[in-house]
Amino acid sequence: MQVVRCGEQHKRSSIGLYRIQTRAEGKTSQKEPMMEHISILEKEIGENRVAVVDTSMTVMNTVSWMRATTMVLSHDAYVLIPRADGSMVRSQHFSMARPLVIGLNRYVSRGRIKKVNMDTTVSKNMILIRDNWTCQYCHEYGDTIDHIIPKSRGGLNTWGNLCVACLSCNGRKGNHTPEEVGFSYPKIPTVFKPQRENRLQVAFYQAMEEMSL
Repeated sequence: MQVVRCGEQHKRSSIGLYRIQTRAEGKTSQKEPMMEHISILEKEIGENRVAVVDTSMTVMNTVSWMRATTMVLSHDAYVLIPRADGSMVRSQHFSMARPLVIGLNRYVSRGRIKKVNMDTTVSKNMILIRDNWTCQYCHEYGDTIDHIIPKSRGGLNTWGNLCVACLSCNGRKGNHTPEEVGFSYPKIPTVFKPQRENRLQVAFYQAMEEMSL
């Protein structure tokens, strides 16, 4: 798959080679109104991430924009809210609005409240949902996963050793324990309880309401 070159970094996936085209590159002249809550939602999700919602409009997790593009082209999802800047994902064979939020075309169970052992191996998405996309060190928005006891020092991918961290705190902590860099040790809950009203969910609802006005 050949791509028209215009100085952008090109990305390759299972669907071929494609890139992001900004509004300035394209010929779009339509002026869109500034939407406060969509801007807030973009900040919560992050520059290169896309939120995924299920058929009940519940935020499931976030994925990379490349993964989101693949899901849309595979008909597993659709673009629910595009990026406010009007940027596009283009290749030689397709063009679509760069997504901010995608909706799944099928129902996915979020799971129920359940007790979890501290040594249980868990996924990144489970930790993001548990910690409500909130850094456990500075309590600001976070979407990276930190090993409380670093992997290089024997830390495992377990419920009791993983927590959400922002990029800044994760980088500052590095190959240290929380105490060694002056961080408080994260409080790890003993049960997994998916939160419907987390900060990303609230921002999504507000953006959807704003779009309907």
